Amino acid sequence: MARLLLLAFLAPLAFLAPKPPRPLTPRRSAAAASAEAAAGAWAGAREALLYEDWPGFRAWLSTKPDLEAEDERGWTMLMQAAEWQKAEAVQLLLEARAFPGALDAEMSALHLAARGPIGGGEAEPRILELLVHHKAHVDAQDATGTTPLMLAAASGHMSTARCLVRLGADVTLKDGDGLAAANWSATEHLAQWLTESSTRT
Repeated sequence: MARLLLLAFLAPLAFLAPKPPRPLTPRRSAAAASAEAAAGAWAGAREALLYEDWPGFRAWLSTKPDLEAEDERGWTMLMQAAEWQKAEAVQLLLEARAFPGALDAEMSALHLAARGPIGGGEAEPRILELLVHHKAHVDAQDATGTTPLMLAAASGHMSTARCLVRLGADVTLKDGDGLAAANWSATEHLAQWLTESSTRT
């Protein structure tokens, strides 16, 4: 009986005992959360670019993203669009005031465009024209002095080379090794044309 009375007395006191602390969970800062959201949006826009989902790409642009944000390679969205030869995206990005002269350690958007499609073939001339008309430097040189014209020549792309020269590319410009675009040429025909063009400038 005494035991039961003791338990009845102690039972209410159990509610007064301190509760063990809840385990702490790390809280992300607002900046970290914002950066993570921006990275996810960038990845989504890149996928829209790849599959030419222009409504989705325009929706991304409507959020006013940082157009100079870079991926792990140091490339902006404009550089990626140029490499994939996506003229529609290049135009949309330039109209949204993407900087056409962004240059990573290796090349600019114009360099990437001048190389032509990844699978081979000439560059899309509309992309070259858009970039240059929006003040991309047609003779931009990378860390080794390579210009877009030199890359077009190295790929044997006559139409691309002609387009770049028409847009003002200097055929006499030399890289860090003293080689001009004609020396880079993959074909004798293109090398001859570049050499003849240099004598007319």
